[in-house]
Amino acid sequence: MKVAGYLGFLLIGIMLICGCTMLSDRKNDANAADLTGNWTGVVSEFLEGNGYPNVRGESMTMNIDTQDGQVFSGTLEFANRSGGTRTTGFQGALDERHYLLILVLPDGTNGGGELIGPEEMVVFVEQDGRHYSGNLVRSAGTDEE
Repeated sequence: MKVAGYLGFLLIGIMLICGCTMLSDRKNDANAADLTGNWTGVVSEFLEGNGYPNVRGESMTMNIDTQDGQVFSGTLEFANRSGGTRTTGFQGALDERHYLLILVLPDGTNGGGELIGPEEMVVFVEQDGRHYSGNLVRSAGTDEE
């Protein structure tokens, strides 16, 4: 089962490498959803033999600060219940149908997901050798009117 998981991530990596060479013509795609902003949610860690139990209470914030058509980038912040955090940058792209996400982190790990609507996405990501999955929703702005 562990091998199947690694093969899945390898396949996504290969698709991303091949797809990134074709993204230049999609960069200015006016039909791509605006993903900029903060997306937050509780994520579960994959535990071998147990799946994704939601026992850790770890939260993830995806801050997408730059987007050019289907291509975007930002930071991921993981926070645990004891207040510890870890942050990493990422780059990503939407597929040509504008709902599948592909993410690549600086350490070569990757992830992906699906845009469910303009305010919600499902993501999975590998960070520090751990696999996480969860629903993220767009955070309300902090600007006062």
